[in-house]
Amino acid sequence: MQKKFLNLQKIAKNNVLRKELAMEKINQKEYQEFLEKHERCHYAQSLEWANIKNDWKNEIILVRDEKGKIKASLSVLIRKLPAIKSTIMYAPRGPVCDVDDEESFKKLMEKADELAKKYKAFMFKMDPDILASNLNFKNMAKKYGFKVEDKINDVNTLLQPRFVFRLDIKGKTEEEVFSAFHSKTRYNIRLATKKGVTLRVGTRDNLQEFQDILETTGQRDGFYIRKKEYFEKFFDSFDNEHLKLVFADYEGKPIACVLNIFYGNKEWYLYGGSLNEHRNLMSTYLLQWEMIKEAIERKMDCYDFRGVCATDSEHYNEGLYRFKKGFNADFVEFMDMHKIYNPVIYFLFEKCGYKLRDLKLKNQLIISTYIMVFLLFILKPALIPSVISKIITAFKPFIIGGVIAFLINLPMKLIEEKVVKPLCEKNEKLLKMSRIISLVYTLIIVGILLWVFISYIVPHVADSLVSLTNNIPSYISALQNEIMTKLNNFHLLDESVIDVESIIQKSLTQIQNLINMFISNLLNFTIGITNFFVNLFLGIVIAMYILLSKEKLILQFKKFIYALLSNEKCEKIIYVLQLTNNKFSRFILGQSIDGLILGVVFFIIFSLVNIPFALLVSIMIPLLNFIPIFGTYVGIAISAFIILMVEPTSVLLFLVLVFTIQQLDGKFVYPFVVGNSLGLSPLWILLAIVVGGNLFGIIGMILGMPIVSVIYDLLSKFINKKIQKKNIKL
Repeated sequence: MQKKFLNLQKIAKNNVLRKELAMEKINQKEYQEFLEKHERCHYAQSLEWANIKNDWKNEIILVRDEKGKIKASLSVLIRKLPAIKSTIMYAPRGPVCDVDDEESFKKLMEKADELAKKYKAFMFKMDPDILASNLNFKNMAKKYGFKVEDKINDVNTLLQPRFVFRLDIKGKTEEEVFSAFHSKTRYNIRLATKKGVTLRVGTRDNLQEFQDILETTGQRDGFYIRKKEYFEKFFDSFDNEHLKLVFADYEGKPIACVLNIFYGNKEWYLYGGSLNEHRNLMSTYLLQWEMIKEAIERKMDCYDFRGVCATDSEHYNEGLYRFKKGFNADFVEFMDMHKIYNPVIYFLFEKCGYKLRDLKLKNQLIISTYIMVFLLFILKPALIPSVISKIITAFKPFIIGGVIAFLINLPMKLIEEKVVKPLCEKNEKLLKMSRIISLVYTLIIVGILLWVFISYIVPHVADSLVSLTNNIPSYISALQNEIMTKLNNFHLLDESVIDVESIIQKSLTQIQNLINMFISNLLNFTIGITNFFVNLFLGIVIAMYILLSKEKLILQFKKFIYALLSNEKCEKIIYVLQLTNNKFSRFILGQSIDGLILGVVFFIIFSLVNIPFALLVSIMIPLLNFIPIFGTYVGIAISAFIILMVEPTSVLLFLVLVFTIQQLDGKFVYPFVVGNSLGLSPLWILLAIVVGGNLFGIIGMILGMPIVSVIYDLLSKFINKKIQKKNIKL
C-alpha cells in the first residue's frame, strides 16, 4: 500500500493532477481505495489514467454519505478547442456509483453541469460501465438531459469500446475456467506449451520490443497503433501491481505480447499483438491464459478482453471475435450517452466529420476554424454577399468557361456518340481523335448559328426595339384616343362622375414606364455582355481545355476526394454531382429545343398573318419560357400590349394564335422533347421560382427548378431510406 501511495505522490509532482478537484479537496489515497473496492471500478476513472491523458484537463466530482465517506464519483476529462472558448467534457466509463442510486447520480450531474458552465463545455459524453440493457439507468440518464445512443453505426465515434467480451471468474478455480473454454482454444494453449513457447515479464526497458510487435500487428490487421511515448506514460503512472507487460518467446526471441491492467475487481487486456512469423505456435492463446490465471490468483471477479468492433451477428473482424469468444467470454454491450450544452457548436462539430478519437491538434484547429467562420457569418451576415462577390470576380473566367463547356458539351456529346464514333469505328487513328473532331463540328454548328443570329436576327430585333422605343409616346396617345373614342361611341361616359380619361392616361403612362424599363434593362444587359468580352474570350479558351480533357479532369477530381475522404462520402459526392448534371442537362437541352421550335413556329405564323414586331415577339416569348409557369404569360402579356399599341385589331388574333400553338406544343412537342425531366409537382415548381427569384433574380428563377429537383430527389431518397429502416408502411 505504501508503494501505491508513493506512486500517487509521483503523479502529483508531475503537476498533471490537481490537488483541488471539483469543489472540494480530495485525498488521493482515499479516492483510489474507494475505486478499487467498488463493484463498478474501472481503471479509466483512476487518477493514473488521467495522468496518461495529460493533454486533457482532469476534474474529480465526489458525493459523500452522512459519515463523510465517498459513495459516488466521476472523473471528468476536459479538452479545449483552440481559438474558441469552448470545451468537450468526457467521463470514460463513469460514473462509479450504485446504478439504482438516483440521488447520488443527480448530485454528480448537478456538479458536472457546474463544470460545464465553468469550462464553457458544448458537450458532455459518458460511456458508463453499465449494460445497455439496463433500462432503469437509461431512463435516469435521460431524465437528467442525456441522449442515450441505442445504436452505434460508426465505432469511430467511441473512445471506449461499446462491445466487449467479459469472462466471469468470480469464485472459480483454474480448472473450472479452463474446462469451459472451447475445445479448440484449450488445444491451442496446450500446443503453444508443447512447441516450446515460454513467457517472460517485461519492463519499461522492453517497450521497443513491444512497439515493434504492435506495429507489425497494426499493419497486418489494419489497426491504429500509438507511439512508444504513449506507452511510456503507462509505466510512469501505474505501478507494477496495476500494470503488467508479458512477452511470449520462441527460441529466445519475442513473437507475441500483451499489456494488461489490474484494477479493483477486474483485469483488462489492454493491448496485444504478434509477429507474422510463428503464428502457428498459438502463443497469443497461451498469453491470454497466463493473464487469466493471474486474475484468478488475485481473486478478481472478471477478465475483460476489451472491444470487438461488431455485434454478435455483424462481424467487423470475425477472427478477433472468434478468438475472444473461444475463451467462453460473454458478449457485453455498454451504454453510450451525451449531453449537449451548446447545440450550434455541437452541430458544427458533428458535421465536420470529426470524432472524439480524432482530437489531435490538427483536427482541433480545423474544427475551430470551421466554427469560427460559421459564427462570423451568423454575427456579420453582410459579409456573405461581399465574400461571394469577390470569389466570383476572381474566378469569373473559369466560371464562364465552365458554363460554356457545360452548354457545348450537350450537343458535342450527342455528335460524338451518335455520329463521329460510329463513322470512325473502323479507323483507330480517327477513333482516338473523335473528341477533337466532335468538338470542331460542334463549334462549327454553334458558329453558324451565332453568325445567323448576329447577322440577321440581332439587327432586326435592334431595329424593332429602337422603333418601339421612339414611337411609344405616339402609340400610347393613339391607344388612349382609340379607347376614348370607343367609350364615347357607346355613351359610357355620359353619366359617369369619374374622370375615366385621366385614369386611362395614368394607367397607360405606368405601362409605358414599365415597357421603357424593360427595354432599358435589355439594352443595359447587352452593354454588360459587351463589357465582359475579355472574360468571355478567356472563358471560351478555358472551355476548350475542359472539353478536350474532361475525362482526365474527372479522374483528377476523383483522386483528390478519394485521397481525403472515406469511400462512402466519395460515392455520395459523385452520386450528387451525376444527379445534378443529369437534371441540368435534361432541363436546359429540353427547354432550348422546345423554345427553338416555338420561336420558329411563332415567327412563321405571325409573319404570314402580318402581326407587328413578329420577330421580336417570337424571340421574347420562348426566352421568357425558360422561367416556368410565369415566364410564358409575362411574355404573352408584354407582346399583347405592344401589338395593342401598334395595331389594336390584331391583338385578339395574336392571343388566339399564341394560346393555340401553346396548347399544341404542350400536348405533342413538350412531352416528347422535355418530358417530366425534373419530376416536380406544381407546388415545388412555385417554391423554386419564388425562392430562386428572391435570392438571385431572373437567373435564380431559371436555375431554381433543376436545383430544387436535385434537392427533392436527395431528400426523397434519404426519407424513404429512413422509413424503410424503421419498417414503417405508409
